[in-house]
Amino acid sequence: MVISILGYSGFIGSSILKKLNSKYKVKKINVRKINFGLSEKKICKIISQKTKNSKYVINCCANLKPKNHSDFFLNEKFPRLVQKSILNLKHKVHFIHFSTLNVLLSERIDIYTISKRNGERNLKKKNTIILRLPIIIQSNPKKKNKGNFNFFEKYLDLKFLSFFPMISPGHVYQPIEINDLCRFVESLIKRKNNSYIYNLVGKEKKSSWDIFSMIAKRKNKKSIKIDTSFFAKRIPFFKNSQLIRNNDFLSQFFSIDHSKITTQKLIKL
Repeated sequence: MVISILGYSGFIGSSILKKLNSKYKVKKINVRKINFGLSEKKICKIISQKTKNSKYVINCCANLKPKNHSDFFLNEKFPRLVQKSILNLKHKVHFIHFSTLNVLLSERIDIYTISKRNGERNLKKKNTIILRLPIIIQSNPKKKNKGNFNFFEKYLDLKFLSFFPMISPGHVYQPIEINDLCRFVESLIKRKNNSYIYNLVGKEKKSSWDIFSMIAKRKNKKSIKIDTSFFAKRIPFFKNSQLIRNNDFLSQFFSIDHSKITTQKLIKL
């Protein structure tokens, strides 16, 4: 079986590549080499050529901080073009697209979440699986965290600080271990019948502070908790500020509990 992975060099893509590479023939597709300035017809032709003979096409591509036309194109329009390209192939191809659980939270009005919502709306259901992900972590105490919180690693590596203040609680998540996600993706490939959308969560709730203190402990760094609950209550009008929402640090002042999603069926890994 041939499986094509778009976005194979990122944290999620590289982990899935490693998991599948020993059992399947995996084609690595470098999206950076595709000129998004071309017409949609030409882009579709390029994708069709690159995914030729594939049974599954997995789209791990996303820009977490979209700023320009190419960034938004990657999140919003590119998934539809990938789907359109493979649906036009002569043989049946399954499309797996990674999205985010943020799309289910009305409080999430940052530009990344909005672009991912638009990306989902552009997709059809035929031969397609959408995986909505929470925060992805790699919490092996012996390894550097390469998940969504790698910026904690960089912060804790600053040489000029003897202690490290951090907002508490920050956002609350149900994070998934990267190895659990990879196993789930492999299980989808082995199944004959799959649903259109899977909303994935981890089994435990963790706040940003929990994850930060875990990494700090592994690195033998002293962390200091800064309680921001009083700030959010006294200055609530900042909550809807686009500047606040699109800043990783500032957005933590207004905690969003991602574990309170109740409108959709959740699958715990």
